[in-house]
Amino acid sequence: MTLDVAIIDGFGRPGASVQVQVGPHVRLMALVDELQLPLLQRLEDYYKDADFAGSELGRLLDEVRTALELASGDAELVEFLSGLQSLVGTAIEAGLDLAVIAD
Repeated sequence: MTLDVAIIDGFGRPGASVQVQVGPHVRLMALVDELQLPLLQRLEDYYKDADFAGSELGRLLDEVRTALELASGDAELVEFLSGLQSLVGTAIEAGLDLAVIAD
């Protein structure tokens, strides 16, 4: 089981996405708690969906970059955060929202 973060298209359907497994998710949440990153905190519940409005994505991108800087020693976490950084950038450019989808 993975936790997916996906771009939501104009029809409310998920498109491009990134996934995080349980182990890296636990480490991500420890980092998010330490850094007090409120938007990334929405990913805390591995079994619950969450949403990010387009208007929040600039701040989310800043939080992802902050977390990425401090996750450099964790290859799995860097892979997820790098993918999330790219995904958020794509959503911003397209003017779309993101959703966290618990599988």
